[in-house]
Amino acid sequence: GEPPTAPNDGDYVADRWIVNTEATGAVDVAKEIFDVPVGSSSALKATVKAAGNNKKFGFAQRIVGVNSAQLKGKTVSLSLKAKTNRSTATGKVDELGVKSLKAVIFSWSGSEDVLTSMINNWKLAGENILQAANYDYASNPTLNFAMSTGWETYKVEGIELAGEDIENLVVFIWSNEQDGENTDWVKISQVQLEVGETATDFEYRSIGDELALCQRYFEHSSDIGMIPDAQNDNTFYATGEYNSDTILAFSTPFKVYKRSTPLVTIYAYDGTSGQVSDFNAGGKFGATGCAPSKIGEAGYNGIIKTGGTNFVSGNKYWWRWKAEAEI
Repeated sequence: GEPPTAPNDGDYVADRWIVNTEATGAVDVAKEIFDVPVGSSSALKATVKAAGNNKKFGFAQRIVGVNSAQLKGKTVSLSLKAKTNRSTATGKVDELGVKSLKAVIFSWSGSEDVLTSMINNWKLAGENILQAANYDYASNPTLNFAMSTGWETYKVEGIELAGEDIENLVVFIWSNEQDGENTDWVKISQVQLEVGETATDFEYRSIGDELALCQRYFEHSSDIGMIPDAQNDNTFYATGEYNSDTILAFSTPFKVYKRSTPLVTIYAYDGTSGQVSDFNAGGKFGATGCAPSKIGEAGYNGIIKTGGTNFVSGNKYWWRWKAEAEI
């Protein structure tokens, strides 16, 4: 789907990647569909904004505990493709510009799947970031990939994931030089973490498999690429009928079982959160809102009025929703 164009530090963007920025509003994030590596249909594009001049930024992928456990004690390799708009053919870059990337794996030793912010201090240009408590570098952070204006493959190989206290792993890719200027951009695609001493060619998955894997953590009722809190007609609306003055009865199963009980947010037709729309009255319902109830990993089964006007017997109500079970 489409990522938020101006994300805040810590926001999820495309394909469950989290953006981390040294300054608020440092980068715009977009889905690139034209300039992509061979075999891919999209890439992540990060464009430096004025607020991001000479600031660091990066992208993190948290790996759920049950999958991280399968990698403990093994040797793994990390690979990715990337390019920039400020490089020369030699890999050297203009005096200013996003000229290089780093890629590492962090281990998390806190409670499984209850991760906190990863960065304690971004440090000075060229210095490795200082990680927060319970995080450790699981791979060597000294490698610095000098990018070019064409798609190139970059690898961190032979990473030994030792340590019994590893609860989660996090892949982190970032610009470490504090030399980006407004309109500089970097594109990233085909990130792969795999077991083995060396990185192999990127493994392609069908879009159906990829979508199902993502929906274990996040799902919404709108079409792919749509934003659930934006008014649109090309979407699926859950519907419910009067059960009592304060309860709507219905059943909404998720397409994929969630990794844990998700946070479900509902939206009226106009995108207002915590509201439903009254089909009969043609507008939003309730002065102070509604909330989903009976939420589980497989779906949710009710709406409770949290204030305002009672539900009306015989009327039908509709709403959009999103379910989040990220770590």
